[in-house]
Amino acid sequence: KVHLKPTISSYTDNIFAYYNSRFIEFICMIFMLLGGLNFSLHFAVIYRRDLLAYFKNVESKIFLSIIFIVGSFAVLMLYLNANEYGGFERVFAAFFTTISMVTTTGFTIGDFTYWPGCLPVLFMILAIVGGCAGSTSGGIKIIRALLVYREGTSELKRLAHPKAICSLSNEGDNIPVGVIDSIRGFISVFLFLYFFLLLLVMNTGLNFYDSFAAVTSCISNAGASIAGVHHGFAHLPCSTKIILIVTMLAGRLEIMTLIILFTPGFWRD
Repeated sequence: KVHLKPTISSYTDNIFAYYNSRFIEFICMIFMLLGGLNFSLHFAVIYRRDLLAYFKNVESKIFLSIIFIVGSFAVLMLYLNANEYGGFERVFAAFFTTISMVTTTGFTIGDFTYWPGCLPVLFMILAIVGGCAGSTSGGIKIIRALLVYREGTSELKRLAHPKAICSLSNEGDNIPVGVIDSIRGFISVFLFLYFFLLLLVMNTGLNFYDSFAAVTSCISNAGASIAGVHHGFAHLPCSTKIILIVTMLAGRLEIMTLIILFTPGFWRD
């Protein structure tokens, strides 16, 4: 039965589970996917009327592959362990949660913090990676992670073959060195700030697992989380909330925009 007029008291962290409608949740999954893809691809599909544009782009193919692989793994883990989901509901819950976390949308239809094995932590890692560049997703973005991975493999080739000339390319175009430097710099600052904020949150009294869950959820702007903050942040100390406010701002502004405001050179003529 579909409930279309929920009262305020009926709202929970699992708001979509309240409606108990696979149709509503399926529509939500479609728009989460669209929001996690590069919006230039939407333009290409509409303008060129080429639906295959989504499958020709390297980043979108990796994005969809991640959803398929992690979603399938989640289905397998739920199947091998006794849980409240059965049959088609198991598949639906696994892929809904996977799409929600990788697109950092934060919608849930179940409390995945109690799911078996590494699934809770794996979903939080998905939120750190995020969706495609030029999308509504938070996180590092897949294209940045991809280019850094390619740079790593290129360095390994240089070590094996010192005289080899290795260049990075994407979609057939060579990537300028300046672009690689900026991506490397962004990820370095992201990781440094992430661990710094993690230590700050732990210093307010939270254990490592709760701190990891809170900082990861906020810096990726995913909203949904695990461990001691899977039902929200209302019970956290005020000092912790202040740190997490800064964390959310840094994640949404992609860190560099926020940090540059505190550099003296930015305010000089």
